[in-house]
Amino acid sequence: MSYEAALCPQCATPMHRVVDHGIRYGCAACAGHLLGLVPFRHLLRDGEGGRIWVASEAGELTGACPFCGQPMREVPASAGGPAGMAVCRTCEQVWIPGSAEGWLADHAPHGVDGLVRLPVLPSECNDCGAPWQPDDMGRCPFCHAQLTAPALAGL
Repeated sequence: MSYEAALCPQCATPMHRVVDHGIRYGCAACAGHLLGLVPFRHLLRDGEGGRIWVASEAGELTGACPFCGQPMREVPASAGGPAGMAVCRTCEQVWIPGSAEGWLADHAPHGVDGLVRLPVLPSECNDCGAPWQPDDMGRCPFCHAQLTAPALAGL
């Protein structure tokens, strides 16, 4: 299956590809997100992502992974994950249902205020069509269009 045509594991709607310091896929219909294990772990306090990964090994088989087609494993309720969270143990992808925002906020690294929201950013530069990868000054590295505010403080 093409990564560009990935279908949502929850509602089978085509997901959109989002590039923002990594690649993830979002579903506009159910607000869920599919992202790799490492970026998932960065959303959480130390040890939380690993705990979810380990617990998923004993989880019930659920829908197919959009990439490899293997069954994903639901994170057991006993592991403390949100309802509907699933893991592809082959591709190391984590499905975060749209209903998990509160859970993400409760398990965010200490010092993070408010809800942890996964921003929806374009996948490409509107000016030249290059992949969305603003440099530290917030510009497209190919056509130098200003895409975001500069990321470097004090310059």
